[in-house]
Amino acid sequence: MVSVNFDEFSKIRVLDTKNFEASEVLKDDCHLFTEKIGEFSEIVSQFTDILTQKSNQIEKEKLATIGKRIKVETEVESRKSKKLQLKNLLKEAQNELDRLVAQNESLLKVHQEQQLLLESLGMK
Repeated sequence: MVSVNFDEFSKIRVLDTKNFEASEVLKDDCHLFTEKIGEFSEIVSQFTDILTQKSNQIEKEKLATIGKRIKVETEVESRKSKKLQLKNLLKEAQNELDRLVAQNESLLKVHQEQQLLLESLGMK
């Protein structure tokens, strides 16, 4: 059953004064709560934006680090390959030197033999 009341300002009220005041307080509390939820939502949005920026920055650094690691690994492999090439080149040069030294010794021996032959022929 609905009761009709008059407040102190002679306004018609469906609710009694006590319930009306309680509903007004509840309305104000709800409005305040809604404002606080809006502020909280804005803070969460800002926080999410900051986290997204940091995440993007971390991802960028991660990719740069991976690129540098690959470059270092490639450089290590390149240096190993270059070292092997230089060792092979050194080995080839040493073999050539050994061959030339042996050839020189052989030619010196032939030269000495020819000198001896010439000396022995010149004496006779």
